[in-house]
Amino acid sequence: MPGIIIKFCGIVSDTYHKEYYAIKHQQGNTIDPKGPSQGIKSKFHYELIDVPIDGIYSLTATVCTVTVQQTLTVSTAAVYNKDDASTAPIVMELPYTMGEWQNTNPVLLSLNTGMNTLYFWRENPPQYGVSIKEFKLTKV
Repeated sequence: MPGIIIKFCGIVSDTYHKEYYAIKHQQGNTIDPKGPSQGIKSKFHYELIDVPIDGIYSLTATVCTVTVQQTLTVSTAAVYNKDDASTAPIVMELPYTMGEWQNTNPVLLSLNTGMNTLYFWRENPPQYGVSIKEFKLTKV
């Protein structure tokens, strides 16, 4: 069975506001030495309309990174339901590619026949820019 290709061609980047410390100092506010919380700034989702058969799928991404220890979190649910382990977020470790395109190691997702939504986000700042060329789902 051929995989499902999701073309992305984009850059996902979380960076600190470079003027954070100067602005806080000018305002006379107490400065958090860790910097501002990035929260979950880079988030996006994809609706998969025609998943042919339910089951476990392998998800990989073709990425380009120029820094180490980059991650991308994925889930099949917008909100994690502790009673349903299939909605638990999964962290994709992104390889340090030195500016070249490379595939990630696969992570496994449970998908249903028909429509599914994949939710992606970045956590644990600082996370730096990563270019994503595509995602690929393959039935296991």
